[in-house]
Amino acid sequence: DGAEELLINDGGTSKKITQANLLLGIDNTSADATAITIDSSENVGIGADSPEQILHLQKASGSTKVLIESVTGGDPELHFNSEAVNRNGIIRFLDNGSAAGKIIYNHTNDSMAFHRLNEGAPSLYLQGGNVGIGDTDPSEAKLSIDNVASGDYGLKIVQAQAKEGLYIDQNGNENALYIDSVANSNAIE
Repeated sequence: DGAEELLINDGGTSKKITQANLLLGIDNTSADATAITIDSSENVGIGADSPEQILHLQKASGSTKVLIESVTGGDPELHFNSEAVNRNGIIRFLDNGSAAGKIIYNHTNDSMAFHRLNEGAPSLYLQGGNVGIGDTDPSEAKLSIDNVASGDYGLKIVQAQAKEGLYIDQNGNENALYIDSVANSNAIE
């Protein structure tokens, strides 16, 4: 058909590789099975005949796993790099094609946010060594809990050991415990 092509013969069965579509069949049971596909958009599919992204891994059944292994020294690493400044690194989790959660690393303020489902605000937020649960600006405390759902405890400690349930070691000049309550009930019961 005029396109540049490469013909591979494995003892009677020929495979044609063209510029438009690269198919690598690796299967002892069927000469038509395709293990790796590189389409005309340079998307690579491993187990996926029609890759939807630059790399698309698909397994017909069971878990699809990726192994990054360092055998002799060094640490296995996964890098996210944006050539543009102030971009985010994002890991998305899907459930049957629908958004189920995501982890976002924000390069602008060096923070990391963990989102459940399609929440606008993250349920867990890490910034500058501080942790926010329901709080996207935990700058005022090492642990800041905000936006507690109605009927839920803000903080619950269950202690079944022969030790204090809460220990505060106050070395500064302020109170060890400060309670600010605008509720109609007792602050401490």
